[in-house]
Amino acid sequence: MRLITNPLGCGIRIAHPGPEDRLMPIAKITGQGLMAIALSVALLWGCLIGERVLTRQAFRERARVMRSLGRLRHGQPVSAPQSQSPRIRREAL
Repeated sequence: MRLITNPLGCGIRIAHPGPEDRLMPIAKITGQGLMAIALSVALLWGCLIGERVLTRQAFRERARVMRSLGRLRHGQPVSAPQSQSPRIRREAL
């Protein structure tokens, strides 16, 4: 037994849609789904902006620490140590 097939070209419709098929949406986003998407996008932008702010603060803090280290290295000379007087030992009575 031999199967008889007709080759279909690309883009040829097998069945033509009726009027009721055109009104039915393929995908529909509910109000709750739209709010979830909006909240997710807002959270993503908030994280991105927060990361940028924290990065800038870290760079500023690093620069401040490096400046203070430079001042400590090239700061004022240390004063000479004072001579210590010998300790007097008290004997127990």
